[in-house]
Amino acid sequence: MFVRNILQPMRQLRMTDMEFFALIALCFYSHGADGGTHDTDQKTMEVRDAILRELTLYYTRFAYFKDYPLRMAQVMLMLPSIHRITTRFREDFEINKLFNTDFGDEKIYDLINGKETY
Repeated sequence: MFVRNILQPMRQLRMTDMEFFALIALCFYSHGADGGTHDTDQKTMEVRDAILRELTLYYTRFAYFKDYPLRMAQVMLMLPSIHRITTRFREDFEINKLFNTDFGDEKIYDLINGKETY
C-alpha cells in the first residue's frame, strides 16, 4: 500500500527535496487536530499558508516547471494517501495491542499514539 500510494507517485513526479519537505511539513500541521483550540487551529492555518507560499515561490523562482500549478496539485494530492496510510498503521498497532500480539517495545506503541513525552 505504501509503495503503490506514496513511493510510486513520488518517483513518477521525480519529487524534489523542497517538495518532499513541504509535504512532510504539511503533514505535521494538520488542520483540526484532536485537542486543538481555536488559537492552535488559527496558527496551524497560518503555518500551512506560509508553507504553500514558500512552495509557490520555489516553483516560480527556482524550479522552473512548465505547469507548476498542476505539479503542485499533484504533490498536494498525496496528502490524503499519507493520512490514510498513517491511520491504518496506527489502527494495526491498536489491533496488535488488543490481541496481545508482541510488536516490540512498549515505548514504540506509546510514541505512535502520542503518549511518549520527552
